Amino acid sequence: MDGACFNNGKEDARCRSRIWFGENDNRNAVLRIPERSQSNQVGEICAVIAAAETAPKYQPMVIAIDSKYIIKGLTTHLKEWENRG
Repeated sequence: MDGACFNNGKEDARCRSRIWFGENDNRNAVLRIPERSQSNQVGEICAVIAAAETAPKYQPMVIAIDSKYIIKGLTTHLKEWENRG
């Protein structure tokens, strides 16, 4: 999983996400993020959410991502994020 943003931090920023389940897996995808709030962190969060929604429910999932923001979010801030919606 990964997120990227062109012109990050600027008004015309545009981000995308990529999810990868494995070689030739039809769930692999590149996602264009349609919302107004665009950043590399938004792209990374969207990648994790899209992968979680695509993966079978109640099965362990390995999230391989280099984002400290996501790693800290899922291990330290998840309850706070859930409370904020």
